[in-house]
Amino acid sequence: MIAYYYQPTSESTAQHKPAVAPAPLRTPDPTTRVYNLSAVTVPDVDGEAKQAILTLQRHQPIMEYLQRRLSQDGDAVRSSEQLDRDAQALSKECGLAPYQIRRMLPKDARQIQNLTRPFVIRALCGEEIELHVTNRLPDPLRLVLLDDGLGMQQDVSYQRPIKTAEQGVYLLTCKQAGIYPIYNQAYSENGASRGLLGVLMIEY
Repeated sequence: MIAYYYQPTSESTAQHKPAVAPAPLRTPDPTTRVYNLSAVTVPDVDGEAKQAILTLQRHQPIMEYLQRRLSQDGDAVRSSEQLDRDAQALSKECGLAPYQIRRMLPKDARQIQNLTRPFVIRALCGEEIELHVTNRLPDPLRLVLLDDGLGMQQDVSYQRPIKTAEQGVYLLTCKQAGIYPIYNQAYSENGASRGLLGVLMIEY
């Protein structure tokens, strides 16, 4: 299964930081919806990060927290009191209220979580989507929208892949309804960043 996210413009639009990647930043149109994302590895039940996904930047500290709990020295199962304390600490890193964080913290970190599923962007035909993506993977990153026969993704062939800790900007114009997988075109054959990073779901 995959997790579904939809953000109104007021929630998804955040401060714009200069991109480190070679693609120049553009001033978003007022109707453009901006997502600030990170490409991260998914915490594994064995404590090893193997798959890569996109996640909201503000959720990145929670992903790192889950990874710590699943590490060899971690504590996969935590009590309600411990989770309350964890939520208080994470709220400062994420910029969210403790009660919002608490709802995302599992008692057993070995269970599949919504945050660890491929990220889904729901959009309407005619919308423009800007993805500001920071690469937190050990491998280079170049997002590609598959099954894009209409050229909805701005051409990124001229861009070099985004290195670890760099940020890049991707522009998507939602021309036709459908489901479009998002993959990393620059993954290495033995790297951890293979697989489905996310999905663009366009509706009429």
